[in-house]
Amino acid sequence: MMTSLEEANNYFSSRLFGGTWFTSSNRDQALLEAEKRIALLDLKGEPLGDDPFPRKYFRREGTFFEEEEVPEDIKEAVYELAFTLLTKKPEDPRIIRESFLGASIQYNPDYSPTHVIAGIPSERAWKILAKYINNHKTIRIERV
Repeated sequence: MMTSLEEANNYFSSRLFGGTWFTSSNRDQALLEAEKRIALLDLKGEPLGDDPFPRKYFRREGTFFEEEEVPEDIKEAVYELAFTLLTKKPEDPRIIRESFLGASIQYNPDYSPTHVIAGIPSERAWKILAKYINNHKTIRIERV
């Protein structure tokens, strides 16, 4: 594993609304799921072991450098994604307007955020992960 429950508990002990983390009995499973989802991303470099981080990165001039440990921002992304998986209900990103008494929902069928399509429902985690993701591919999804 790239992180531990103890490290996650330390992270959430100083985070606003972090108390919600401690009320869940599924924290270990959330951390595992977050790490699995991050492992499925098209990340730059090559993993040095079974986990996606630490990694070996290649430079254009043919040299490379290796991370000695999992970067702290990657750990933060794991924690944030795990927190989102535990606390947020899956939302349909296409909903642009909801009504309660009129019971109507308006959709934008052409909109799906990239991070949701990639399996990362936490926008905060996605922003952290963005610099580690290969950007040589473009995915465009349209409803036909």
